[in-house]
Amino acid sequence: MKNKIFGISILLSIVFSFLFISSCEKEEVYPDTTQEFYSLMTDWYLWNDSIEDVVVENYASPSDLLEAMRYEQRDKWSYI
Repeated sequence: MKNKIFGISILLSIVFSFLFISSCEKEEVYPDTTQEFYSLMTDWYLWNDSIEDVVVENYASPSDLLEAMRYEQRDKWSYI
């Protein structure tokens, strides 16, 4: 009897865990403008000390700006 109650309690805790985990939505942050993207790159980019000097206003989209700023010698994984 104890094993049956233990098994049911484990099963219920797993079900409730999945319900709580799946109900959480992850808010993803995407920069809207090239200026926001430039700010993120200078703050968080791993090779931010190797970023090329660019004029942000010359780029129409964050992906174009990324290609200009990316440290190509070491970074082949960054993409938008």
